[in-house]
Amino acid sequence: MVVLLNAPLQLFDSNGDTISGGKVYVYDAGTSNAATTYSDSGLTSAQASPVVADSAGRVAEMYAAAGNYRVVTKDAGDVTLEDYDDIAVSISFASSTTHAGPMNFDSGTLYVDSSNNRVGVGTTGPEAVVHVKSADSGGAKIASADVWIESGSNTGLQVSSGPTGHSNIYLGDSSDDDYTRLKSDPTTGESILKTSGNLKFQAGGTSTRVTVDGATGDATFGADISAATASGAWLATQAEAEAGTATDQLMTPERAKQAIDALQLTTAAYTGTVSPCPAASTTGTFTHSLSREPAHLQLDLVCTSADNGFAVGDVVRIGACSSYGDSGGTGHSVRVTTSAVVVAIGSGGLACVPKTGGATAVIDETKWDLRLNAY
Repeated sequence: MVVLLNAPLQLFDSNGDTISGGKVYVYDAGTSNAATTYSDSGLTSAQASPVVADSAGRVAEMYAAAGNYRVVTKDAGDVTLEDYDDIAVSISFASSTTHAGPMNFDSGTLYVDSSNNRVGVGTTGPEAVVHVKSADSGGAKIASADVWIESGSNTGLQVSSGPTGHSNIYLGDSSDDDYTRLKSDPTTGESILKTSGNLKFQAGGTSTRVTVDGATGDATFGADISAATASGAWLATQAEAEAGTATDQLMTPERAKQAIDALQLTTAAYTGTVSPCPAASTTGTFTHSLSREPAHLQLDLVCTSADNGFAVGDVVRIGACSSYGDSGGTGHSVRVTTSAVVVAIGSGGLACVPKTGGATAVIDETKWDLRLNAY
């Protein structure tokens, strides 16, 4: 708001007599294009042009936006009295100045909406306490937002500091002014999100995921990740842990144990028997149909006739591989392929500790079967 002509203003002729019905014309500077003047400081009630003086030559207050104007005064018969051009009109408020009502600066560059207690930058219809608008975005303001920055294309909020300073955005309440703080530290090259409470990343409705992008680097969690509090929202569920296919979820120790317990094989993928057990310096072949090399092997000796204190049905576990020697050595070795497991018996045969204890003794292979469990 500016006051272009402030009452009391009277028009006089060359004889010093007041001009009843005198006229004041206001144009854009350097032209004859009528400029709009207003009868109120909020620039809401436009005046007719020209503004006509009363019988005493008095002219009402005239308000206009800041700018440059041409002012022409005439008598009642439209004879020009004065012609003032390029009058610069600007705003100057005293420190104690107050104003009631809306205010419009430079046709909407800055607008004060006194009815709703809002300020608009680039708009005369602010929809938030502070509404900065360069173009219509086509979107709607969030109901709880007090500041809205709106653009038809790219837009942003910039917070800058000096080369050794920090840029900060604080979120808080009456009990904690910086409950959550977003900080940029150029001295360390770090961006820090700090909160006094729990930090949750949520996308969409109730599904929560954390994604860390980057060719190199670590994602570090310095506090507990609780499956109970997360409620499976962004940690793997037991079913997802057992499936083992997701690449964007985390595993707690509890979930890892659940998956291990559930996936632990209780039956062999392949079970085969060579009967009787191969003799010293020979081999036994187990042909399987796994179409892969077994990851785990368990070789057992199964007693078929009493030997070394063992009875029929007793089982001695000898493992997947033990020492092997050609010069009287006891033991065995194993070769694994995608279709077979070959067990080679050492030249000294297979030995075990008798059931009744005592020194190691070589078994009678004719009284034992060799069994393989492959996983």
